[in-house]
Amino acid sequence: MGTHNKLIFAAGVLTGLPISGASRSAVGAKSPLARVFDVREGFGPDDDRLSQRSYEPTTGGALAGGGIDPEALRDAMHIYYAMMGWDRESGVPTADKLHELDVGWAVAQLPA
Repeated sequence: MGTHNKLIFAAGVLTGLPISGASRSAVGAKSPLARVFDVREGFGPDDDRLSQRSYEPTTGGALAGGGIDPEALRDAMHIYYAMMGWDRESGVPTADKLHELDVGWAVAQLPA
């Protein structure tokens, strides 16, 4: 069983719901559709940020003595955008990705 199928199986076990091909597509489309809405309403990569305290040193835990490096986070966000099938710089879902997820109608909501 491949990793993707294991994740689908785990989601079914955890939720107690049968996970079908259609429901996988519906779940996969939610994040890009939320992003299309955000973009339409004027949100962009500069809004994908953490609170200022996330970048400050902490007294314990994994980030003890340090904080999150803003540049490293920005790089990680660009990688995430690309992995999602979004434009790497703007974070806007691509038309190809929206069509792949059977939500091509949302392309009309993207900026020109």
